[in-house]
Amino acid sequence: MKRLAALVAAAALCVSLAGCAGGGSQQGGQEQSQPQQQEQPSAQESPEEPVAGLVDPETGSIGPVILFDPYASGIHHASITVSGYQPMEVEIYSSTAPETSALFCKLVRKGFYNGQHISSLMPGLYAGISATSKKGNNEVVAEFEEAGFADNHIGLKRGVIAMGRVSDEGDTQGPQIIKSDASKLYIFLTNASYLDGTYAGFAKITQGMATLDKICEDVQKVSPLKEDGSIARKKSAPVIKSVELED
Repeated sequence: MKRLAALVAAAALCVSLAGCAGGGSQQGGQEQSQPQQQEQPSAQESPEEPVAGLVDPETGSIGPVILFDPYASGIHHASITVSGYQPMEVEIYSSTAPETSALFCKLVRKGFYNGQHISSLMPGLYAGISATSKKGNNEVVAEFEEAGFADNHIGLKRGVIAMGRVSDEGDTQGPQIIKSDASKLYIFLTNASYLDGTYAGFAKITQGMATLDKICEDVQKVSPLKEDGSIARKKSAPVIKSVELED
């Protein structure tokens, strides 16, 4: 009887240990499965935000998915600093001239205008910036009335900045194709409403026109002007220290 009782007790102990082992194995299985659950993406995670930017005008490449160009709409601000003078504050009207403004802002971000000169001056009309073209296409569709763009109502008044023009005659028998050229900028020193609709105005100096007047005055003291308005002595042409976006 004692031997039978001992066998029964041993069997009960084995059953108990087996139950514990099974529970431990199940728990261990749960612990091993946790890393697999963590590797699976959460349904609440949001996808990566698309990168905004411009289509490359030479290759047509857009790189990452682009939803919008932040500088092709709204109003933005920048500053222009000419070496030796106080900065001039600029307001950019991107909603009125979106492609013109976006190209200008793109070049500003690249530092395109830094180190360039105010190279021409027509007293009582404009101060001109002719930047040296660097690698890349600095031409853009013309956003002014003469080119068939009717939405640009920025008059060429004192303080307004307009993008210059480049003409591609192509087929001499056909109509002239007119584009704007961001390598040429004009800052109007006076109202020139008779030129409205012939250049793409896209921005305006809101603070610092007195600074620009002083720059033009100083230029005329040290260098003669050619018939086309260009400054005869290049070393006397004021240097643009920086053009920087503020927002």
